[in-house]
Amino acid sequence: MTLDPYKILKISRDAPDEVIRAAYKVLASKYHPDKNPGDEASARMMQHINDAYALLSNPIRRSEYDRKSTGDTEPPAPKQPHSDSKRVTIHCRNCKRALRVAEDVLSAPERFKITCPGCKKDPFAEPRNPQSSPEESRKSVINCKNCGQSIRVLSAAIHNPDRFDVVCPKCNFNPIPEIADLKYTQSTKSHNKSNYTIHPTTPKYNTSNIFEASINFIKLSFTGFISSIKIAFFIIILIGGISSLFEFFSKNSRSYNNNHPPTEKTATSQPTPAFSQPPQPLPQTGDNTASFTNGVAPLSIKTSSSGGYHYFVKVVNTVNHRELGSYFIRSGGVLEIEVPVGTYEIRYASGKQWYGTSYLFGPETTYSKANRNFTFGFDGYQYNGYTIELIMQQNGNLRTSGIHPSQW
Repeated sequence: MTLDPYKILKISRDAPDEVIRAAYKVLASKYHPDKNPGDEASARMMQHINDAYALLSNPIRRSEYDRKSTGDTEPPAPKQPHSDSKRVTIHCRNCKRALRVAEDVLSAPERFKITCPGCKKDPFAEPRNPQSSPEESRKSVINCKNCGQSIRVLSAAIHNPDRFDVVCPKCNFNPIPEIADLKYTQSTKSHNKSNYTIHPTTPKYNTSNIFEASINFIKLSFTGFISSIKIAFFIIILIGGISSLFEFFSKNSRSYNNNHPPTEKTATSQPTPAFSQPPQPLPQTGDNTASFTNGVAPLSIKTSSSGGYHYFVKVVNTVNHRELGSYFIRSGGVLEIEVPVGTYEIRYASGKQWYGTSYLFGPETTYSKANRNFTFGFDGYQYNGYTIELIMQQNGNLRTSGIHPSQW
């Protein structure tokens, strides 16, 4: 004897999809094996619940089951409203088109089959894909608080779980942890991204700098401590060796000068001319030299307000080495742009006083680049992008290096 899926889920035969899904969640949370370890009756009941939900959540299987269970060979014809009923104006919930329907339909819309001539859908049904703001369409990766499964959810659902119906595909429970328990969240730009953090280098271009971004809170390990001691010991030996070489060449130079006094006056080196360009007004964050208009993948760059450093960021195509565009970011500002699909290199100049695009930040300009490339693509569902934070953090995953001005 086949069990009635409607009776198993305790719903009526005309229940909409939302009711079916809600009934399944309630029963699954009650009879789930994790809630009833070792209870065979609960395990059998959970299997019946899963079978019932699999049948009723599939429109084709549900329709076929309804026809067989009632003995009909064809679906019952929808009830038609009375021709003499008063007609009123409604608006379709999907396309907002104005429709004239019989007043009988308003009292029991589920008894009548009404189709909007504009979108060909039920005008009374809630839209399955309501228009959402870009903020609400952004997604993040979290770990289920119940089973640890890594899943992607709407970022807005993390901070407002009561507004969204989120179920873990592994344990069928609400996976969103409490805000205080969140270890990390990815960028909330409308697509899947990873966080990278960069900080402006204070030395000049001939010094290599290492900065890393923090996605997760990573604890320092004993191995890392030992490695730090080894590096420090190596630096001390290196400095001692350089000092010894410097002292050796200084002595030889003094000895040579004593044995070979100059016979004629040497030419006096010319002093380096002073930088005399007048400072320019500080541009606004987002001012750019880009000429493209087909950007689709998100790129977000956040800057630190400490130190008063401003940034001039350049995005370069790694295939043809052409500049996609340069963007000014004020200290503490955030740049939000969309770039075409492709792989790009990120370079940036930093400083405090702006002298225009020809001289950037003058003699004090620091030039740097990220030591990895960034690929922006489309995975068939959404565009993938990045959020880069120009903020120094101790434990991260991105390194940068100083570059010569000629490489800028």
